[in-house]
This record gives sequence, structure tokens and C-alpha cells, in this order.
Amino acid sequence: MIAYNKLPYNMHTMPTRPPRRELAFLIHDVARLIRTHADTSAQRHVTLVGTIAPHVVIHANEEMVETVVENVLNNAVSFSPDGESIGIRLEARGAFAELVIGDSGPGVPAEDLTRIFDRYFSHRPDDVEPHDDQGTHFGIGLWIARRNVEALGGTIQAENRRPNGLLLRINLPLGSTARQTVGSQRAIARLI
Repeated sequence: MIAYNKLPYNMHTMPTRPPRRELAFLIHDVARLIRTHADTSAQRHVTLVGTIAPHVVIHANEEMVETVVENVLNNAVSFSPDGESIGIRLEARGAFAELVIGDSGPGVPAEDLTRIFDRYFSHRPDDVEPHDDQGTHFGIGLWIARRNVEALGGTIQAENRRPNGLLLRINLPLGSTARQTVGSQRAIARLI
């Protein structure tokens, strides 16, 4: 059983203090969002591949973590060319849960790697066809992701991949160790 903090959360305002932290399994958030993006990515033959370690536990508000992962995956799907793959890796590293998501899109100019987390900053090269149905981008998705990650005591960083693409590395403090149910492990095995 998973216990999440279900306090109301307004994603349009910065929390004045970190949310009350209860046990949440980051793995379930990642798995649910991978399933959500499976239909969208399948239409363009973009595959989601990766390694998701079991038993990665954090203390967090479910909506905040889900918003982080959803915004990062939305960007990866949006920038990935047809027929390419998005890499996803989740593992415990020291005192942190590390989630890495990488696409094979155009990447970001080096001088803008930190700016992509600024509010209202959007870098969409003119020669890149948008691969989503939203059309207009306001530059708040990665800002919201950074805000939520930092409110949870973590970090988010971007780096360019070679030969092309963007890699986002999210580190969130690990919670107490807990074991997931066998049913949860089976669900993850079907996704990857």
C-alpha cells in the first residue's frame, strides 16, 4: 500500500515551505507516466527504454513528483524525432534517488542549459518540428519541475548528449527503505 500526501497543491504558486512529506514510491509515478506517454510516443514510433530499479523510496507529495516527471517526459517526447528513443533510468545513488531522462532531439545551446529552468524561457529551434498537439509553449514546464524538485530538497540539471539530445538528471532525497509489493514489480517489468 502506498501512502501519499493528498494536501491541496496549487502548481501556479511557489510553496512557502516544503510540503509535508509522507512515504511515496517514485517508481509508481514513473511507471504511471510511462504508460501515459506510451500512446503518444507509439504514434510517432518513439520508444521509451530504460532501467528502473525497484525499492527506490522518497518522502514527497505525489502531485509534486508527478508534475516533475510529467513535465520532463513531455519535453522529451516533444523534442524526440520520429523513430528515436527516450532513455529513462531510475536508481538509488548514495542518499538520493536519481532519475535520468534523455532524448535525442536537438539539445540546447550551452549558454542556455541553466536558463531552460527559468520561468517563461523556451528554446525551440526554428528547424525543429513540434511533435505535440499543444503548439504554443510558454516556458514554464521545466521551471515548475525545478521549483518542485528544489522544494523537495533535490536538484535538477541539464546537459547535452552526444551526438545530440538533452539529458535531465533529477536527484531527490531518499526516504526510509521500504519494500514494494510483488504486484508493483510485475507492473514495472511489463513497461520496460
